[in-house]
Amino acid sequence: NEDIAVARVMTMPVPHTAPVLPTMVNQEDLYSYPMTHIAHGIFIGSESNAKNLQDLMLEKIQYIVNVTSHVPLYHLEQMQYCHLPADDTAKQDLIAYFDQAFHFIRQAIENNGKVLVHC
Repeated sequence: NEDIAVARVMTMPVPHTAPVLPTMVNQEDLYSYPMTHIAHGIFIGSESNAKNLQDLMLEKIQYIVNVTSHVPLYHLEQMQYCHLPADDTAKQDLIAYFDQAFHFIRQAIENNGKVLVHC
């Protein structure tokens, strides 16, 4: 049942290793902050994480969701991308991209892949 699957996803516990960001983060710390594993095979991170091929390979990430209008797809030869050209503004309608992102992430997980989602 689809409702049960959604309920399972929504009730998954947050990994105990999830970092807590300080209230004030300087720019240098932001660029060196590691990607975070948030759920089975799904990581969140920044442009610097998406650019760092060594870390992507170390985590065995093969899929990247790029939620930006300006960050390049750095590793087109090595990774599969879902590019969602969104801007980081209050006016941006992210709901328009949910289905595309969901299907890309689901396909990756069904193929036993790992995904980095970054903005």
